[in-house]
Amino acid sequence: MDVIAARCANPPAAALLIRPDCHVAWAGDPTSTGSLAQALTAWFGPRSDASSTWDKSFP
Repeated sequence: MDVIAARCANPPAAALLIRPDCHVAWAGDPTSTGSLAQALTAWFGPRSDASSTWDKSFP
């Protein structure tokens, strides 16, 4: 997974998860990780380590 930081005048959401086919898989607040974790798991599979939360660090 690549993290790309971008800015625009009127962002549609604070953060977006873009599917490989360029559709939006998730849009929302990156600090609210429940639905983001579900979308990441749906597209990338379950986490491979013992950590219970996705890394919340963003550039």
